[in-house]
Amino acid sequence: MNENYHIHTLAVNNSGEKKLFQIKLPRNAKKITGILITETSVNPNFSPPSVLIKDGKEYFALKAGSISLKLHNPKDIFFAEDVIASEIMPDYETLTGINKIGFDGGSFNTMGNPMEYRKVNIESKETIIEGYYADTMLVNELIPYQIKIYIRYETEQ
Repeated sequence: MNENYHIHTLAVNNSGEKKLFQIKLPRNAKKITGILITETSVNPNFSPPSVLIKDGKEYFALKAGSISLKLHNPKDIFFAEDVIASEIMPDYETLTGINKIGFDGGSFNTMGNPMEYRKVNIESKETIIEGYYADTMLVNELIPYQIKIYIRYETEQ
């Protein structure tokens, strides 16, 4: 078996937007082994009001919405989770009084945590994944943004 990856990008342009979408994997895909969802914003100056604590560290974060994935034929959802806008960095100029060094071109920095695939073990002859995404953020300053869906799957040689 060979391990492969598929990336699907979903654009969210309006607050409260709901989207139905399909992801088509190659016909030789035999097993889905991992899913990773990330949110990418286009407004680097927005600071969310909430705090996410992970591994004892505080990160400014905001729930962007909820996503679910299911195979085309069966009606069972095999993946569902909240999408967190955790790449947003706080405005350190306001918090510390130290001017920002402009080496990043005004774009977001990542948190430094490695991204990890959520393990799934789905064997199916179906290669169409149906998805549903609902924006629950209702914060216009962060719109538009993108959701990236990374799918790890295996194919036969």
